[in-house]
Amino acid sequence: MVAFQISLGIIILILIVLIISCRKAKTDTARAIRQMMLLGILITLDIMIQCICKTELASRALFGLYFVLTDWMGFGIAKFALSYTNNGKYLKHINRLFPILIFDIFYMTVNTVRPFAFQVRRIHTFIGDVFKFESQLPFVVHMVIVYFLVLFGIVVFLIKTIRCSAIYRTKYLSILLVILGIVVLNAVVMFMGDTVDISVYGYGIGGILLWYFAMKFIPSELLNQTLSAVAMESNEGIFIMDETTCAYMNAKAKTCLEIIKKSDTEGIIDVENPDTIKIYFEKIFNNCENGQLYNHDFQTEDVSYFYQISHKGLWDKKNRKIGSSVVIYDRTIERREYEIQKYNATHDHLTDLYTREHFYEMVEERIKEEGIKYLLICSDITRFKLIIELFGVKIADEVLIKMAGLIRESMPEDGVYARLSDDRFAMLIKKKDFDESTLKKIANEMAVINEDFLYTLKVGIYNIVDTDTPISVMCDRAQDALDPIKDDYSTCYTYYSEEAREKLKRDQELIAQMDSAIENKDIVIFLQPIVKADGTVAGAEALARWIHPEKGLIPPGEFIPLFEKRNLIAKFDLHIWEQACVKLAEWENQGRDWFIAVNVSEKDIYFLDVFDVFTRLVSQYKIPAHKLRIEITESALANDINTVTQLVNKLQRLGFIVEIDDFGSGYSSLSLLRNITADVLKVDGRFLSNQKSDSRGEEILKSIIRLAKTIGMKVITEGIETKEQLDFVDEAKSDLYQGFYFSRPVKENEFVKVAEALEARKINQ
Repeated sequence: MVAFQISLGIIILILIVLIISCRKAKTDTARAIRQMMLLGILITLDIMIQCICKTELASRALFGLYFVLTDWMGFGIAKFALSYTNNGKYLKHINRLFPILIFDIFYMTVNTVRPFAFQVRRIHTFIGDVFKFESQLPFVVHMVIVYFLVLFGIVVFLIKTIRCSAIYRTKYLSILLVILGIVVLNAVVMFMGDTVDISVYGYGIGGILLWYFAMKFIPSELLNQTLSAVAMESNEGIFIMDETTCAYMNAKAKTCLEIIKKSDTEGIIDVENPDTIKIYFEKIFNNCENGQLYNHDFQTEDVSYFYQISHKGLWDKKNRKIGSSVVIYDRTIERREYEIQKYNATHDHLTDLYTREHFYEMVEERIKEEGIKYLLICSDITRFKLIIELFGVKIADEVLIKMAGLIRESMPEDGVYARLSDDRFAMLIKKKDFDESTLKKIANEMAVINEDFLYTLKVGIYNIVDTDTPISVMCDRAQDALDPIKDDYSTCYTYYSEEAREKLKRDQELIAQMDSAIENKDIVIFLQPIVKADGTVAGAEALARWIHPEKGLIPPGEFIPLFEKRNLIAKFDLHIWEQACVKLAEWENQGRDWFIAVNVSEKDIYFLDVFDVFTRLVSQYKIPAHKLRIEITESALANDINTVTQLVNKLQRLGFIVEIDDFGSGYSSLSLLRNITADVLKVDGRFLSNQKSDSRGEEILKSIIRLAKTIGMKVITEGIETKEQLDFVDEAKSDLYQGFYFSRPVKENEFVKVAEALEARKINQ
């Protein structure tokens, strides 16, 4: 008896220890195992107490409790089977059997006082006299409930074992065998003769085995198999070395080893001999820092490979080295992609020269070299935008490719060359290698793309003296040097000078001060009268003037071309247009029937919605559209004829009067007059210079006025400075006149006095 009790006590202690050991596990499996081990403890305790029970009533109560616990054990096995086999969605169906369990508890409880399901009788066994239960016919109800639940769990495990992958078969089969063992042992004891219920060992030991297989052995074994499969399929080469040899390597490792062997000049590696593999890696990583990542390039006959190799020692819990691991990361594809991306990031896709950013970096490195003087050269293809318009992008690209080819062929090999943007190229060469004839050769080669179009290449040269100057500034200075020679067809290159630097400084100051000048109203409009033949004032042209608080009056020739070049003219012109509208609104309130003409540049059309701006202005200041006249330069017309034509038509439909300004000052084309249905033609005053000796000028001016009249346009003649010029233009039937003969541009608040003076002069005449 004592030995029996002690053995059961040991089982209980083991189960308690196991429950405590897995108490922190939060999985459904761990919870189910804990519940079944707890039931095993309770069943074992029940049997232990049963063995020392002295009364029949107490024995029936303990047997009733035993059968209730087996109910719950069967219920737990069924739920565990569903959870463990990933069929948790069916748990709700098992939970519906809960009322049956309550019924069986009631059934066994009633049997304690009225034994109708089973009786107990005292028998003699190897442990002494104990009570033995004897089932009666109603006991079948309990048997059906328990065995249904247990068989349900067995069937679930059996189906899962048959259907699952081979790697998981042991996981389910081992649990299935444990449950079958418990059931078989319980059935054998139940149908045996007078003996002790040793099936209690099945519950205890079964709980221990369930814990072992479900929580320890199977997870560990599955993990090992999974890790092995993962390692074998890994894209990294994995080697495991033990004390004496290479104990493991995956498929990728063998491939990497073949490459290393082909690149190995010492002939150490035998791919089929694990001992030589260990020797090779120990030789490479001898005295190396543990865990560090090393880069290695391997070259076979025709292909380069790039590997990153990690070597780590393996130690046991007592810090004794038991082996090492080597992981090879094949970065060949990434390296090739990186090289391609790096090349694309640092080279212009069209010309294969450096990009601007990489050029700056390369120049920054080169110019720091001691004792070497460098020149930075920037080139520009004149009228490149016109090339695109006339010949298309494909031909323009061919021009750029040709330019890049000439640079590579003609300039020193150790130079640094780049395409900065569009048609701008840059070169850094040693001063001692510079040959001006090379630039002339390149310019001559670039001169003709076909027999219908002439190019000119302009080159600015910056002598690098101060290496601390930002490279972008050096390029800007070389580029700024081009301005004086852009229209000089006899010169293809020029050097940056200190005078150019001072001008650049002044330009930068004006650019920096533009916003504050507009805000402080230092930039104002002057008005120059436009008069009729009889001297009556018809209106005025708004001309911008900058009255600087320190420098005084800055001539418009200093800042307007600068703002045009730096794409600031749109903001500037908006300010001028608004001032003109303010003055027109004032005149409108005074009842003065005068117009003001404002200039619209090519950049305005590009950067602004000119139509929207002018319609907004006349609406905001409540002035008639025809009193805000719009002067468009012929250069703007020539560069984008279609856009300007559409703009002019839209403005005219709303009542605006559109003038073609400076006709005859540039590359005038009669096709402009055919395509643009402007209202007024402003004739350039150059035709009036040296009037007495310039009969050709007279005839040209007369022809222009006559042509304009013929196609329904009004004519304003600018630049009239003498009475003789006025008489001539009047005879040619010009409609309106403008020039110093009538008045210089005056401040807008002085315009009324000037107009009244002109009226008075007319009367006196």
